[in-house]
Amino acid sequence: LYVCSRLQYHKDILKIKEEKGIGGSKGAILLGLLPDSKLIERNIVAVKINPVKKLEGYVLYVDKNIALVGGADVRGVYYGTLTLLQRIYKDSNVYIAGTKIRDWPHFEYRAMRLSLPRGKLRKGETDKSYFKNFLRALSFFKMNYAMIEGLPWAVPLKKRPGLNWHDPLTLEEVKEINAYGNKYFLKNGFILV
Repeated sequence: LYVCSRLQYHKDILKIKEEKGIGGSKGAILLGLLPDSKLIERNIVAVKINPVKKLEGYVLYVDKNIALVGGADVRGVYYGTLTLLQRIYKDSNVYIAGTKIRDWPHFEYRAMRLSLPRGKLRKGETDKSYFKNFLRALSFFKMNYAMIEGLPWAVPLKKRPGLNWHDPLTLEEVKEINAYGNKYFLKNGFILV
């Protein structure tokens, strides 16, 4: 697996373990930015794919020798890698040779809204892992905007403590969840509505 240098920060999100010295080897997986990585660019030219220059766009190419994801930006590489993972999940076996995809989003905002209840909550609905799982699922489907409706009920209200949920989130937890969403390229992990 080859990862271009500007993607090093995102290796933990993509679950990447890098191995050195395999560029162009049989069975190689190459991930990188099209404008920055000469190895990615050289391989895209070799397989006769026009690079994508639109923001968040990517090229995905798989044959029996190589899997190649080249993105116009870091988000493009991330979304291309997600497409590769989705292709693997779709098939019962991992063999996916013969893929050639050029893709980019047609809409700047791709969103989902989570509406929190205002009444009695089910167990775990104010747990931060609940929100993190929601944000990770949005990211997997290439959404980039999350609107959490009803968040004021999930954080403690100092002036009206009687309106608080039985187990509200702390402001630190809300910041942590927002940072988690940003890590998965969600532009706004939380919206106070």
